Amino acid sequence: MVMPLFDVMAFPQKDLSLDAWVEQVSYINHHDESATMGELHKMSKFFSHHSYGPFAACRGHSLEHAGNFICDKWYKDWGQVNGAPARNASAWVVRTETFQVVFDMSRPVKVKAAVALLSMSFTVCIMLCFSIALSSVVTDLAVTPLERMLGTVREIAATVFRFSSIMIGPQDDHEESETTDIDNAGEMILLEKVVEKLSAIAAVHASTEQVLDTEDMDEEDLGILSMLHGEHAGRASLRSLPQLDKDRSQSRILRITPDFSQDVHGVDEETYNSLRFNVLDLAPFQLNKITFHVMFSHASSAAIFSGADGEEALLQTFVSAVHKGYPENPFHNFAHAVDVQTTIVKMLKLTEAEDFLSHLEQCSLLVAGLGHDLGHPGLNNGFLSEVGHELAIKYNDRSPLENMHCAVLYQLLARPETELFGSLSDEDYKEVRRICVETILHTDMACHQNMVKDLNLLYQIHDEALRQSAAPQPSRVTSRQTISKPGRRRRSMLEGATDPSQIFAAPEHKMLVMESLLHSADVSNPAREWPVSRMWAEKCLEEFFAQGDQERSRGIPVQFLNDRQKLNRPTSQIGFIEFMIAPLFAAQIWLWPNLFEYGSCLSMNIGMWQELWEEEADPSEDELEKVTSRVDQVQETLSCAAMRIAS
Repeated sequence: MVMPLFDVMAFPQKDLSLDAWVEQVSYINHHDESATMGELHKMSKFFSHHSYGPFAACRGHSLEHAGNFICDKWYKDWGQVNGAPARNASAWVVRTETFQVVFDMSRPVKVKAAVALLSMSFTVCIMLCFSIALSSVVTDLAVTPLERMLGTVREIAATVFRFSSIMIGPQDDHEESETTDIDNAGEMILLEKVVEKLSAIAAVHASTEQVLDTEDMDEEDLGILSMLHGEHAGRASLRSLPQLDKDRSQSRILRITPDFSQDVHGVDEETYNSLRFNVLDLAPFQLNKITFHVMFSHASSAAIFSGADGEEALLQTFVSAVHKGYPENPFHNFAHAVDVQTTIVKMLKLTEAEDFLSHLEQCSLLVAGLGHDLGHPGLNNGFLSEVGHELAIKYNDRSPLENMHCAVLYQLLARPETELFGSLSDEDYKEVRRICVETILHTDMACHQNMVKDLNLLYQIHDEALRQSAAPQPSRVTSRQTISKPGRRRRSMLEGATDPSQIFAAPEHKMLVMESLLHSADVSNPAREWPVSRMWAEKCLEEFFAQGDQERSRGIPVQFLNDRQKLNRPTSQIGFIEFMIAPLFAAQIWLWPNLFEYGSCLSMNIGMWQELWEEEADPSEDELEKVTSRVDQVQETLSCAAMRIAS
């Protein structure tokens, strides 16, 4: 609407006055040549008030084919106001067949040029204004949200790639250079890396949510899967222990700890420190001796013992009371408790837990391991809920056994003669209680799947930092070798690498770490050397069968693993390792490669159970191929975890 206004100031393109005057003069010249000068004078007077006008006129004739005009006679001094323009391009020629007039159009041409320049300038200004307005709109609607999104990408990248607030203490040059790389990298590159990382995490999560095809499964496998069902209790975040706790633990009086003796403890120290150690070979009094030695000689005992008189007697009384608190079940008995506690000690050493767990936390784990099955009736939670047992009613069917174990343990710890934590401050006592309760509650098999998922997620989020640490060489160590003290991580790590212990020491991860240590120790029997593993498996099945007998006598459905008349023992153990134990230990080995020996034993034992199954069942080729494929997959998973190679 604005642009046509500029044409008002320009020479009118539809002005016909020039043609009209030339036609008039040509007509007069043709009929009365003497009147030509007068008519030219009138024309000059007409254009004298315009910015343009005639300055030359002639009579002649036009060439038909050439398109030119030949002047025969020029008319001069007829009162023309305008003169010849300085540029020929400013002259405008109007002619008829016999007459020609030349007009001076200098001013209209200049005005036209000025108007064109003004029009272009106006157009540029309008486009500039519109571009600014459009840029503002695009910025508000697209750019600003995109910048926020890309800023979030950087924040996510910083978290996902381990450069987050959990990094405590000064960073070395290697860490600073990696941080700079993240700061300088393009957002699209970071987004691609983050998407790859989140894809891996999503794959871990999805793998735990998959619905297994149970159509071709045996009853033994279905029984194992049924143990995985149940609600998952929430995990409370663990606060970081105050520094004074470490100072207090380190300032304890140096105590003289008893030596390990085969005559006293019933086993030599080398066997005790290996995966062939079997507490079932020990007499009851030797179990007490082993437990006393573990709790009194372990470095973490400095958190509760100061070397004062009466502490040894207190601990001996506590161990004896715990021993009496375990019924004589085939599996869930005091020997199992001692086995779990000694396994925790081995795992604390292999994971180098002193780098991320305080003495108080390690000691809490030892106490929880010893008391995690106190008062166990030899029946599982499903049975208690099915028959309406008083424990199921008391704890609303939510981990009734585990809740009862915690209660019995703390009833025992409340007695003056067995009050192990009597010297602790209120703050430390609350912390110990939280650790004991949370870790024991998470020995419920209903928590198993979520724990495995959380361990896998922990590795996926921090895999770059964890991969920087030097992994052991599985090929150099067999499952029959003694568990030796691992080399210090700070010396074995690659130069400039981030210390993975800082990940495990973070408050949001520490409780998961402790829960997994107790839970894996609780179910570690399949991860021992074959004679030990088989003996514990027979004990466990014996207890299951005793429950199955009760179920049958009560007229309630017999659980899959409890039917002594139908259960195939080797296939039940293959399924137990495949669905439950191998995923847990594989996840732990990814985090702590020094645990690879447990994976080696698992691989060996599942193969041994397959051999027993082949001898007993005489399977068809199809059955053998299916079971072999399952066993091979488990062994490959454990091998990849040991070498930290994605399968």
